[in-house]
Amino acid sequence: MGVELNPRFGKLWDMKLFHIGRTGMISWIVIDISFTVYQYQLHGYITSSIIIVDVLHLLYVADFFFREDRYLRTIDIEHDHFGFYFAWGSSAFLPAVYTLQAQFLARKPVHLHPTTAAVILAAGVGGYLIYCSANEQKHLTRKTRGNCMIAGERPKVMKCSYQTANGVKHESLLLCSGWWGYVRHANYLGDLILSYAILPDGVSPRDPRLAGWSKSGQDDLTDPEAS
Repeated sequence: MGVELNPRFGKLWDMKLFHIGRTGMISWIVIDISFTVYQYQLHGYITSSIIIVDVLHLLYVADFFFREDRYLRTIDIEHDHFGFYFAWGSSAFLPAVYTLQAQFLARKPVHLHPTTAAVILAAGVGGYLIYCSANEQKHLTRKTRGNCMIAGERPKVMKCSYQTANGVKHESLLLCSGWWGYVRHANYLGDLILSYAILPDGVSPRDPRLAGWSKSGQDDLTDPEAS
């Protein structure tokens, strides 16, 4: 797992943020686009299915950079040490595995009916909006210690505490209203909808593109205060 917790080059180059954000997330999108171009080179056209994959992946990555400050409060940054596991996972595993959908579709194009494509894209965007809205509700509640409005009313919360391996005790609030009043992990629900929409040409238990599903909930599973 490594030795250093937050290694840096100088004052500004954070090794963790560089590997996950600059090499991992950016290369994810670059590789997706590269395989879209490759599909055109092989077949002379670009299918709606690979465009859906590109658009939904781009939404996910754009959200990471738009809310990058929140990544600083995750287990990755606060607790995990930096070593081969972190560096290889961010710079090699992430861009290789999370682009499997685009890699597959580049070689084996799938043609979707326009209505089917529109429904799948709408489902993916809807899942993304649920994911963002649920995370925003949780973030706002904890940031204000419950002194805010969630879905037009004061949030219902549970006060909880936990202890990390170093013996430090932490307190947190679990949100029980808004999206979180309907489902236990509303952010994961949105992420799952988005993830399955990124499989626009059908799902098979033996389908290698299912490996991309492993990203589901990634951002919040690393949250030390995940609800």
